[in-house]
Amino acid sequence: ESSHEMSKLIMTKVNGVHELKITKPKIGDIGSYTCEGMGKATTDFRVAMEPIVAAMAQSFNIVEGENFRLPCLVYGYPTPSIEWLREANEGEWETLPADGHFMFEPNNEEIVNGTLVIKEIKIEDRDNYMCRASNDLGNHNGTTLIRVIDKYAALWPFLGICVEVIVLCAVIFVCEKRRNKKQFDESDNEQNNTKHASNAKDSEVRNRK
Repeated sequence: ESSHEMSKLIMTKVNGVHELKITKPKIGDIGSYTCEGMGKATTDFRVAMEPIVAAMAQSFNIVEGENFRLPCLVYGYPTPSIEWLREANEGEWETLPADGHFMFEPNNEEIVNGTLVIKEIKIEDRDNYMCRASNDLGNHNGTTLIRVIDKYAALWPFLGICVEVIVLCAVIFVCEKRRNKKQFDESDNEQNNTKHASNAKDSEVRNRK
């Protein structure tokens, strides 16, 4: 018996029979392998793997009216089939229909239906969505929450600030107007008092004469 180990791949020979063992196979081990004999005989085989859906973002915040694309990254062999679902009620999931508003495109790995597309997203599209991948060995899924933000949501705080500035300017204007009026009235009273005092003094001088 002889053996040769390279990473997780172990090649053994027992009684003239060669054997390849893959210990704890991972995603990187998926692929084609060929065994070539001394002659022309060859044997091809592939390492199978049940689907794994890569972790999805916990949530997305999308502005109302925008188009949204949500890819689903999936590993597995045979190539998994992908289905998209929506949580209708708590714990109850319904398959999404391809109705023009919801559409499906291949993902970066060219897996059919691997990307969910929502055209001109609406407020009522806010929900939990699931990507479920399946093949002969099993299935796996990933979920995410899509939040839809009112397209005017960012405008309301700005308008509120504008209103506050306008009110503040109006208050300052009224206060300034009242203060100027008070100063004018005080100045006018001082002039009248001075005039009266001057007239009284002149009258007193004339009486002395």
